[in-house]
Amino acid sequence: MRKVLVLIITLVFIFLLSSCSLNINPKEEVKDEDKVIALINEYKVEGTNGFDYSLEQKLNGVTINSHSIIIRLDNTNETIGSRIESKKDLNEEISQGQYTELSGEAYYKNGQIATLENGELTWKSCNLSDFVSINISSFDIDITKLEELKLSEIGQNKVLTFMVKDSDASSFLGVSGSIEDLSFEIKTDANCERLISFVMSYSQNLTTTKFTFTPYYGSVSIKLPE
Repeated sequence: MRKVLVLIITLVFIFLLSSCSLNINPKEEVKDEDKVIALINEYKVEGTNGFDYSLEQKLNGVTINSHSIIIRLDNTNETIGSRIESKKDLNEEISQGQYTELSGEAYYKNGQIATLENGELTWKSCNLSDFVSINISSFDIDITKLEELKLSEIGQNKVLTFMVKDSDASSFLGVSGSIEDLSFEIKTDANCERLISFVMSYSQNLTTTKFTFTPYYGSVSIKLPE
C-alpha cells in the first residue's frame, strides 16, 4: 500500500511539472506603447493613399521657413500618384528679397515621375519611395531612451507623448548644433493599429520648429494631365 501511495504521489508530481512546463516563457502581450512606436519605426506608405506633411520654423511667432507636401496615391488598379509641394525660405541676402517661395506639382506612374514644364509633362525614371520622399521610419525611435512617456485615451483615439533628452536630441535628429525641447505626439486608432498623425517639435537658437505628418486613408482618383 505504501509503495502504491508513493507511486501516486510521484505521478502527481510529474504531472504538475509537465503542466508547469507548458507555461514556461509564455508569450508576453505587446504593450500599447510599443505598438504605437512600431507604427512609426515600421511605417510604409504602401497600404495608405498618401499623406500630408508640413514643416514650419518660426522666429518670434513669425514663419521664416516652411515646407509642405501633399501626396495622394490612387491604388485602384496600379499606383498612380500626385505630389503638390511648396517651400518658403528666408533669404540670407536681403538684396534677393526677404523670402524665396517655390511650388511645384508632379505625378507618378509605372516607376516614372512626371513634372510639368512649360505646360507639358516630362517623364523620368523614379521609384515610389523617391516620389513620396518623406519616410518617418527613419527616426528609428528607441522606446528605452524616451522621457515622460505617456499614453492617453482621447475620444476614440490613443495619443502617445514623449520627449528626448536635450543631450541626445541632436544625434537623434542626425543634425549638428543645439536642439532643445524635442517632443513628440503620436495619435492612433483605439487599437493602436493605424497611425492617425505624427507631430514633432523642437527649439533651436531663437527659433521653434514643428513637423507634422498625417497619413491619408480616404478615397483617391487621379487623372493625369494630358
